[in-house]
Amino acid sequence: MIAFIKKIYFAKFLSYEKLIWVWRPLLQKAKSLHSRKASGNEAFTKGRYEDALSIYSEALEIDPLNKNTNAKLYYNRALVDAKLKKMDSAIEDCTKAIELDSSYLKAYLKRAKW
Repeated sequence: MIAFIKKIYFAKFLSYEKLIWVWRPLLQKAKSLHSRKASGNEAFTKGRYEDALSIYSEALEIDPLNKNTNAKLYYNRALVDAKLKKMDSAIEDCTKAIELDSSYLKAYLKRAKW
């Protein structure tokens, strides 16, 4: 009986170990993405628009499958583009944000305004 219980716990341990190896890279991507987004936001609020543009662009390369966060990044980059008087790029980035999140009202409103 004890050997049977040990096998069950060992099997559970192995399954948890596999989960850790699967989820660890995803968690690292999410943390990195959040950190870059925060850095871009800080650069934007301090008026360092070229830096913010670069940071948001780098962040978009971290996890292309994260549609929700990437929609926000495209919207934020659109705001930076507008500050830099790059209106065509701003409109394109708003469009990309909408493609990733069709319910992103702020992106629709900004694109319509520009």
